Amino acid sequence: MAMTAGTADDPGATSAGGVAALGAEAERGRGAYGEGAMVVCDRLVRIYAAEGIEVQALQGLDLLVGKGELTALVGASGSGKSTLMNILAGLDTPTAGAVRVAGQDLAAMSARERISYRRGTVGFIWQQTSRNLLPYLTALQNVILPMRFAGSRRGRAARAMELLDLLGVGHCAHRKQEAMSGGEQQRTAIATALANRPELLLADEPTGELDSVTAREVFGALQAANAELGVTVLLVTHDPRSPRRSGAPSRWQLPREMIEPLGMRERVRLEAERDHIGVWPDAPRSAASEDASPPAAASPPATARLPVSPPEDS
Repeated sequence: MAMTAGTADDPGATSAGGVAALGAEAERGRGAYGEGAMVVCDRLVRIYAAEGIEVQALQGLDLLVGKGELTALVGASGSGKSTLMNILAGLDTPTAGAVRVAGQDLAAMSARERISYRRGTVGFIWQQTSRNLLPYLTALQNVILPMRFAGSRRGRAARAMELLDLLGVGHCAHRKQEAMSGGEQQRTAIATALANRPELLLADEPTGELDSVTAREVFGALQAANAELGVTVLLVTHDPRSPRRSGAPSRWQLPREMIEPLGMRERVRLEAERDHIGVWPDAPRSAASEDASPPAAASPPATARLPVSPPEDS
């Protein structure tokens, strides 16, 4: 039997008001996505075209990073990590989707606004140590330089020295790049990126050219910046030894299309199985769904915070 949506007065009329209300509700939900977060990527897409061939570096990326968090995105080479870093640093623009940092819409920025953004809101550390420092300046002079560009005058040398000491390279203050090890150069680079008190510190494969011992020192410096200065830190790496703040809870991010149909919000229930971990909504199960639920774990189920976005940039 064919059926037609309508109203009591006119059974054949389409409920345009209901459709409009659903659309408005969806738009409100989209606008609230990531509200208050330091980094918000909403269905971010970046496509590069060269010689008639299109390469999709980012495919609908969703990502949330809260204020004051230290977050590491771990992925293989070619997965789009550096593309994401360049967009968040204001060095590149997305093809589609939305991206906000500290409440600022990066896709809508003018060239002048991008310069201001890079000077004051975000700090950036390259993988190549040679790109982070000017070789003809000492470590102290490198850290002072961004403050000069930003017009800061008072206490520049004192702040530069405080940062170098915090990151364990105060002894390198009067050394040039050639007289520092790779790890010392990267820690000095972190101090330079922090000079203008950015809200977000980005690090693109900061240990890619370092051995395991030196890599741990650089990760430790990023942790110190996060813990002591309160700066939000986002780094991308293929190194599984990425830092984790002592005592911090594990943080998982899953695609919205997986969690929204299940009504998952801020917390979920984890149940350990023999060969996997089950993720379930943190709500009482109804009698109807009891048969479909997994067997109870031997120990009480754990809970974990679950932001509504994925861990990788696909």
